[in-house]
Amino acid sequence: MPSALQNFESAVFSTFRRPPPKGWVHRSAFWLFLAYLLCWVGGVIPAAPGGVFRVLSRLILFPLFLVCAILFLRWLAARVLWKVRNRLIVTYVLMGLAPLVLFATLTLLVASTLAGQFAAFAATSAFQAELADLRTEDRAFALQVAQAMAAHPKAGFVDVSSSLPEPASGRKPLFSAFSQGRELRLSQNEAGQALVRSIPAWAGSGFQGVVVDGNALYMRAVDSESVLGGDAVVVSSLPLTGVMMERLARDLGNVRIFSGHSGVESQSGKVVAVLKNRVTVTSGDGAVPGSAAPGIVAFEYAAGGALPPAKHFFDIPVEFPAPIHAVDWQTGEPDSLTLIVTSRPTLLYRQLFSPSFEHSGAVVERILIAVAALFGLLEAVAFFMALRLSQTITHSVDGLYRATMEMHRGNLEHRIPVKRADQLAALSRSFNRMAASLGQLLVEQHEKQRMENELAIAREVQANLFPSREISLSSLEVYGACHAARSVSGDYYDFLSLGRSRIFLALGDISGKGISAALLMATLHAAVRAYRFAGEQLENGKLPAAAEDGSSPDESSSGLFRSPGKLLELLNHHLYQSSQPEKYATLFLAYYEADANRLTYSNGGHIPPILLSASGGIRRLDCGGTVVGLIDNMRYQEDTVQMESGDLLIAYSDGISEAENASGEFGEDRLLDVVAGNRSYPLKAISDEVFKALRAWIGEREQADDITVVLARRPTPSC
Repeated sequence: MPSALQNFESAVFSTFRRPPPKGWVHRSAFWLFLAYLLCWVGGVIPAAPGGVFRVLSRLILFPLFLVCAILFLRWLAARVLWKVRNRLIVTYVLMGLAPLVLFATLTLLVASTLAGQFAAFAATSAFQAELADLRTEDRAFALQVAQAMAAHPKAGFVDVSSSLPEPASGRKPLFSAFSQGRELRLSQNEAGQALVRSIPAWAGSGFQGVVVDGNALYMRAVDSESVLGGDAVVVSSLPLTGVMMERLARDLGNVRIFSGHSGVESQSGKVVAVLKNRVTVTSGDGAVPGSAAPGIVAFEYAAGGALPPAKHFFDIPVEFPAPIHAVDWQTGEPDSLTLIVTSRPTLLYRQLFSPSFEHSGAVVERILIAVAALFGLLEAVAFFMALRLSQTITHSVDGLYRATMEMHRGNLEHRIPVKRADQLAALSRSFNRMAASLGQLLVEQHEKQRMENELAIAREVQANLFPSREISLSSLEVYGACHAARSVSGDYYDFLSLGRSRIFLALGDISGKGISAALLMATLHAAVRAYRFAGEQLENGKLPAAAEDGSSPDESSSGLFRSPGKLLELLNHHLYQSSQPEKYATLFLAYYEADANRLTYSNGGHIPPILLSASGGIRRLDCGGTVVGLIDNMRYQEDTVQMESGDLLIAYSDGISEAENASGEFGEDRLLDVVAGNRSYPLKAISDEVFKALRAWIGEREQADDITVVLARRPTPSC
């Protein structure tokens, strides 16, 4: 039973002529949207309450977007992916394009990583080359100072400006010299001021590397030399200014050095760094003191070089970091710096190939671009072919779908046009053959239905041929039943009342089964009835008094039924004349007179009926002759038996005795056992027990022959 919430949902959706929501996703979207609208309206309220509603509306927006996205994907799948062609296209995209995208992404990632690593390697190599040059210059300068101190041990000023090489553009190393612990003034220092006033204890001879000294970043080398008793310790410093970074970034692009420590932003907007509890503000060419306020985590120490414009579409920027190990000059503690290089593939190719192969990089680049374009073209061709193949598949599927719809409408003449020679075309041809067969089957079905209707009529007509009411005398009970193996039966039984004290019994079995046997059975029935009605007419004086053989009316009518043998002769002649030579019938006829309790019978080739006496004795009624309708002019004997109280006549067709299962035939003995065990019951109950035992014996097997049983019993006085 729907709840109040479901009733509310149905009412809202019915207002907009939409079906009620189905599933938790649809319902969640409805209620989230409703909550969002309420919070949006509440957000108009000023002051704090409105702020609360605005916050709630933002919180609701994300789950609302999520469930709406799920509903949209479902709608898209239901509308777009309903067609097989669209499903195949999506499949081809996922199978073909997705791996290509992943491969291209992996290739670009690897290429950018390798290119960035190469750019960082080139920058650090230039960095190390500058350090090596500085180390060489420092050693040469230390030898000059040591020689000068050997000549003048007490001197405090050393003039070696004439022996120093001319500095390269953008490269301005600064030197500091010491001898016997004394600081020496050097002629190349401006205003006589040395950059390094003392050498810390941790910095021994042979040191070279990057140091953070004060508020600036330097390449620095330390070397000590001794010549002829004169010793000198020289410290060479190369400031990492913007000009120096331009030199390092030559033919690479842009090079920057960042600190790994926390940073803050100054009030003037410049970049500020916190290095080992010292606050510095960096500028383009160095560091200057400044005030700072919290704000930034990382900062730029020095930068140089510019990234040139791209030469083509694939000349994209490549950026890669590399660590630089630095040392705090005052304390000797390690510091963490990062060198970031931003370059382009064209610049890296120029660095990678030697000058003798100046154009090789461009050639390799063009080759790679051509290969990538070729791969893209192959992918496009493959995708186009996949689309064409999908069209052939979906065309066949669409043809099958339309054909099934035509068949659903009852158009069995519709055929699928087939122009190809593949498996789907074979499927379409099979469908066409199936449609043709189905049309033929429907025609046959209509014919079969017509025949079944006719058989139903025949079955109804045949049912009327059997006795429709109970016919019994005061001294004889009779009952008969027939179960056909097919729609109609070839067995025949009948009870004819000849006055109040006489009754005529007939039981026959026509050769064969089905319609032909039923027609012959009807012929036999009609012949017997015709003789009876003719006899009644003779008895009532409505026909000529003499028969063809010159006998009296009594002898030719009722006398005919009193003599079953003579009646069999007439029926034999009739069937012989009116049926095919191979057609015949077995027939048992009996005439019972209640006054004398006498049963006169004649058996025309039928299974001998059994007279079961009250004491259990058995007598088979086998007097007569051969089958009826096979040989003309046959004579049939007849016999008379006296029926005592409690005697029971059992007449049956071979469908009972010859009923089979895996153990064999049902047989006469089992029939007698069933009848004897239930002989005190009414005749109908005895017949039902017989048929029940037969069904149990046959089991799941199909009934092979018509089954008929006729019972006649003279009741005992107690009955």
